[in-house]
Amino acid sequence: MAEDLETDYVVTVDEDVIYFPKDWLKDQLDAFTDIFVTRFNGKAYEWPYWGWLGLNVIRDKKTNGALWPEFFKQTKVVQGKRWKFRVGHRIPQTCAMMHKDTLKAIGGFPYNRLNKFYTFDGQVSSEVDRLRMAQGILEDVKIYHASGPYYNREHEEIWKEKHNGQTIKEAEKLYEKNDPSLNFGNNAGLQWPKDSSWSD
Repeated sequence: MAEDLETDYVVTVDEDVIYFPKDWLKDQLDAFTDIFVTRFNGKAYEWPYWGWLGLNVIRDKKTNGALWPEFFKQTKVVQGKRWKFRVGHRIPQTCAMMHKDTLKAIGGFPYNRLNKFYTFDGQVSSEVDRLRMAQGILEDVKIYHASGPYYNREHEEIWKEKHNGQTIKEAEKLYEKNDPSLNFGNNAGLQWPKDSSWSD
C-alpha cells in the first residue's frame, strides 16, 4: 500500500467524523512541518516534523470524541512556531496525517480482513514510538467525532456485536462513570447537533 501512494501524505479519517472546520486539511498540512521543542533531563530536543499528527475533537455532553480524561493527564501541550500541539505516547487518532516515508517505515497500516471492527491506531502509535518520531494532535483545530453509545442508539445490534453484547444503556452508564463531562439524559430519541451549535 505505502509503495503505491501517489502523494507525499496520507490522511486516515474515522467513518463517524461528521464535522470538519474550514481549511482543516490546509491547517493540518501546515502544522505537519511546524517545528517545536521539548525538554528532557535539562536538554532541548527539536522536532522538525511529525510521525503522526491528528486533529483535536469537540467534546460535549453526548460524546468525548474518544478522548478520555486520562488522555489529558498523560499528554502535555507544547507550542510550535505557528501552532499549538498536545503530545504524548499512544495517541488515539480520529483524523490523522502521516508522511508516506513514515508509512513505509512502519510497514503500512495493519489490516485484519476477518474483523470488520478492526482498529489500528494503537498499533500504529506504538510503531511511531518505536521510530522515535513525534506524535500528537493539533490542539486548536477541532472536528466532531460522533463516537460512543449516544450516537449509536439507532444501531444497538451493531453496538452489541462490536462490544461483546453490551447494551447501549449499559454503555452510557459506563461512559458517564468514566467521564463525568458526559450526560446522555433519559431521552431515547437521537438528536444531531445543528450547524449553529458547533463550538470550539
